Amino acid sequence: MSEHKNQDVDLLDVFKWLKQLWVNLWINVYRFFSFLIRNVLILVALLIVGVGLGYGLSTFLAPKYEVELIVKPNLGTTSYLYQKIDELDNRESFKSTDGNFVAIDAIEIEPVKNIADLLENLSEIPTEIIPDVTDYRETESEFYEKTLFTPGYTFHQIKLVSREKIAVEDLSKGLEASPFLQEKLVAARKSTEAQLQENQFSINQIDSLLQNFNSQLKQSQTATETSKLSVYNGSEISQIYASVLNSKTELLEIQDELVQQQLDLQDIFKIYSVSDWKSKSSLKTYLPFLMPLFLIFGFLLITFFLRLRIKLRNLSTSSVR
Repeated sequence: MSEHKNQDVDLLDVFKWLKQLWVNLWINVYRFFSFLIRNVLILVALLIVGVGLGYGLSTFLAPKYEVELIVKPNLGTTSYLYQKIDELDNRESFKSTDGNFVAIDAIEIEPVKNIADLLENLSEIPTEIIPDVTDYRETESEFYEKTLFTPGYTFHQIKLVSREKIAVEDLSKGLEASPFLQEKLVAARKSTEAQLQENQFSINQIDSLLQNFNSQLKQSQTATETSKLSVYNGSEISQIYASVLNSKTELLEIQDELVQQQLDLQDIFKIYSVSDWKSKSSLKTYLPFLMPLFLIFGFLLITFFLRLRIKLRNLSTSSVR
């Protein structure tokens, strides 16, 4: 019986404590709003001064701009591109075509995520991780974050943050400023051109051969229908004609791919799209809003410590008495 009574008393104390806590909360809320009302003129003045001071200080800060590029690395230079972007991000500057160094605030690169690219370009991915590509079962975000997969993507997005609107062509030329890469690019252009000429020669030969087949087919069609030999020859010529025609079609498709490859080989890092420069949020943007909040917070903090000091002084005085 005494245990139940003790439990009831404990619960009653808890309820009393919660009630007092609730009352104290509302008392403090009331005091806080009363304090704001009494000092409304000071707070408004601090707000106005803070906004003006924030705008004034922001004029001394340079704005930041951001641009996005979609690039396609050629000649298996994806890993090289990522390495150069990391170096630029650490140096925060690059050499433009006129020989001057251009300062940048930040630069980063990431693949334009497309699983079809990975499956199509498995030869670009290290063989030891190919099973991870085809058998991956975790979340898509973690899958795409694997840096070893970057050579398998065709397109990549570069984000550049700078205090001035620079020419993105200067950035690409700076990334390509390697004698080895330039020699490799020239060799690839010559190889593509030679293959185009060779395929065109084959196509011309096929066209000449098809003309001969056409004349032979006409002769076989005008031959006597009762001649089994002529029928056999006509059927055989038709099969050869279809085979040669398929070969020409395949060559024409290869020519289209080579022409596109030739266009891509104008640059080592082919720029496919460039966004407009846009303002990036920075301290300059938020300073007019942060400064008044800082002044008001400072005023409240100083007032709190002054009142706390007065209370502590009163407590010490009363304890002495």
